[in-house]
Amino acid sequence: MVDFVTKGSNPFTEHYSVVRADVVDPTDPTTDINMGFIRRLQEADEILVGGQALSHCVANSITDIAKEFGSEHTKKIVILEDACSAVPGFESMADDFMKSAKDLGIRFAKTTDF
Repeated sequence: MVDFVTKGSNPFTEHYSVVRADVVDPTDPTTDINMGFIRRLQEADEILVGGQALSHCVANSITDIAKEFGSEHTKKIVILEDACSAVPGFESMADDFMKSAKDLGIRFAKTTDF
């Protein structure tokens, strides 16, 4: 079942993360944490993640989700390494994110593993 979640609907704040804007606009609830999406993710047995860019949007999205999840659900997240890449010049940010994600129990795999 596919659940499309859009981001970036408010042009006055940055939306790196899929679950909240970097700076929440108090007059726009779409910029605040999307708890409905978080709850749907918590119901999943496994969450496969791919996207651009591992250094920015994927990193911010997974970090925000992990903050809400707790360790019980965070271990369900699998980042598909061959379905993500860093913004050129920001590879070290992606590497730092991957290290912190592994510390949280987030797994890494390749699409061919599935």
